[in-house]
Amino acid sequence: MASQMEIARLANVSQSVVSRILGGRAKEFGIADETIARVRQIADAVNYQPNQAAHMLLGRKTKLIGVIIRSFEDPFLAAVLDELNRRALQAGYALLVVGLEHGEFNATEIRLLESYRPEAFVVVGSVDFSRWDESFLRRERTIIQIGSPVADPRVITCGTDEAAAARLIVQHLAALGHRSFGIVGDATTPSRLRANALKDALRERGFSVALPYAYLSEALATAAGADGAKYFLHDADRAHWPTAIVATGDLIALSFLRGIGDAGLEVPRDLSLASYNDIELAALSRPSLTTIHQPVRRLAATAMEMITATGERASILLPPELRVRESTAAAIAG
Repeated sequence: MASQMEIARLANVSQSVVSRILGGRAKEFGIADETIARVRQIADAVNYQPNQAAHMLLGRKTKLIGVIIRSFEDPFLAAVLDELNRRALQAGYALLVVGLEHGEFNATEIRLLESYRPEAFVVVGSVDFSRWDESFLRRERTIIQIGSPVADPRVITCGTDEAAAARLIVQHLAALGHRSFGIVGDATTPSRLRANALKDALRERGFSVALPYAYLSEALATAAGADGAKYFLHDADRAHWPTAIVATGDLIALSFLRGIGDAGLEVPRDLSLASYNDIELAALSRPSLTTIHQPVRRLAATAMEMITATGERASILLPPELRVRESTAAAIAG
């Protein structure tokens, strides 16, 4: 990789002139436009990359973005990360990525991330910021979460309207004649938020979820779906089962579907099943899942626009969309 010294030799100027030009300070020192253009042209030709460590020591912008991802196993979050990376490269930024264990703040990894002096932090996935280290949140910095809205004014949220999403699901199931409902999920923050939003949406229409049929497993994702299936199947009196069940995530739904299928139940013949996230497998499963589609790439793009100063820095909520597929059907006449 070419150094500033090599660029100075090729441009026939001093290294200090190259440093000032590439550091964005050429005008401060009255360097001629022709010299600026020549140095930048040579730097591009030799594929010069700035030394991030030097920028950090000098207190300059690092063009780094710290990304804190709730779960690398969640395909919904992987799509967000992919779009963030694409947008960052387009804007001349680089991502520094760390993961969390079960959504919990990891002081050691976060401190390491902070040592690189990223210009902003993006939290990918819904987390409970009230359980995070207060010293991280109270510093003057840009923190953007791609996930469910949070009340903390220090965090900018790019998310989907969860209340609207719950209403879409309930409206769809009610229109199919369903009057009894169940919920299955895991113990993560988004699952709890969605379960509460679903209960609110049901109450708005005069419905409710019987306590035995609102199950949030301590397991996560696919394990939670399998656990939920065992929980429901433990109730041998299926005459009292809800006719429609909503899973708080597609992986949970797919695993739940497999679990009850192994016991001889069919969706949507025996019950309807709806979900959230619209991962790729949701459309490929049999039956394909009716699920909430979230504009994840648009959310990631909006977050990047805020960081690169091309977009307003304010929380946004985008409208969800219900993708109706094979897993929901008219309620069985009782």
